[in-house]
Amino acid sequence: MADIFCSIKKGITKVLGTTLFHVRLCFLEYMEYRYPIVETVFKLIYIIALVLISGRIWGWYSNMSSAVLLLMTIGIFVVCVCLDTISILSEVKAINTLIERKGSPVHNEIAAERMKNNE
Repeated sequence: MADIFCSIKKGITKVLGTTLFHVRLCFLEYMEYRYPIVETVFKLIYIIALVLISGRIWGWYSNMSSAVLLLMTIGIFVVCVCLDTISILSEVKAINTLIERKGSPVHNEIAAERMKNNE
């Protein structure tokens, strides 16, 4: 009997997890926000809700309080946002370097020589 209950619980959690994932795809990924902070707040609310629901389903609250779980979630989210921002800034810096290099006189001379050779 316990095996059947465990199998049903696993099936329900898979369906719930898939449903929550698709809700996130529909509402968070395809919407463009005027302010990036709004998108970040929506993502944080979604992640907190997902952690609270998952904690309830899998019984995480028997070992730790919900406040500790929420603080861990928020801390990890903040670290991820900071790492994402650093990554984006380095990509922007690399793109700007390529743009500056493309507009340099040396690049223009090389491009002119290539055009001559192609003609």
